Amino acid sequence: MSEPHAATDDLSTDPVMALLADVAKWDVRLAREAYERALAAEGNEAFNEQCRTYQRMARSLRQTLAIRERILRERRLAAAQRAALKPPRFDHDAVGARLKVLRDAVSRVAWNEYEPEDVILKMRDIDMAISRMSLEDAEFATRPLADQLVGLCEEFEIPTRRAGLWRDLPRAGISTIPAFVTEAAQEDLDEGGADYRQPRDQRPIRIRAYEG
Repeated sequence: MSEPHAATDDLSTDPVMALLADVAKWDVRLAREAYERALAAEGNEAFNEQCRTYQRMARSLRQTLAIRERILRERRLAAAQRAALKPPRFDHDAVGARLKVLRDAVSRVAWNEYEPEDVILKMRDIDMAISRMSLEDAEFATRPLADQLVGLCEEFEIPTRRAGLWRDLPRAGISTIPAFVTEAAQEDLDEGGADYRQPRDQRPIRIRAYEG
């Protein structure tokens, strides 16, 4: 919350604030002058006149200071509102940590419910879903982990009765690296003898045949 204040505390180049500062100085000078004249006045009439002048200058000073404070308050509020509208900074470390924990959690729950082969197949789609969540949700790393875990379980038809106890479940016997990551790396291997020192867009295209 310090940034909005920092944006309004440097008033040296602000013409409005500079003018208000000058007016406040003039009010102080006149108030002091009236005060001194009131003390030096001879007779009640002259004294009362200078006292009234002093009161007017003091009131003017209070009004000037009140205007300055109101403008500062409004500017700070506007700066805070602008800061609230800025998109949150993407925290790579926090997102990476949440990706790892969420993947571990959902894989443990699935491992407790299905055969290993079925879990491995499910995790292919789950990994893609988690990756998509991290890219599309700006608050991915700060949302409640339990809500994300239950949401994934429901999406991929994994019973949620053990979701709350996922830390007590055995760790899933799957690779710590998502399948789509390893597959992408595998595509970079030189299966056809191509020189992969070439840029990707200059490499030969390989068409894989899939059995129906």
